[in-house]
Amino acid sequence: MSFTTEDIIHPEVGFLLHGDFRGKFICSPCLVKLIRERLGTNLSTSKIERALNAVFKSPGVFTRLPSFLCDLCQTIMPCLGEASPRDPAVRLP
Repeated sequence: MSFTTEDIIHPEVGFLLHGDFRGKFICSPCLVKLIRERLGTNLSTSKIERALNAVFKSPGVFTRLPSFLCDLCQTIMPCLGEASPRDPAVRLP
């Protein structure tokens, strides 16, 4: 059985957004940095970025906000996060 980079990256995004960054919205460049820190140097940055592009296109259980302030770098760009419908601080577009 062969795994794609996306098969490795998607669970890592889930680990981050369901764990230490629960309730936060994170941009792709910050997610790349966090994933590289967790996985080490086994995957190239370009492979991680391509896999994250696929996750952003099909986020599954996560919420993709096309223009949002990243909770880590404070830059406005597309972000992924886990929006709780009971959290009044998060307003979905």
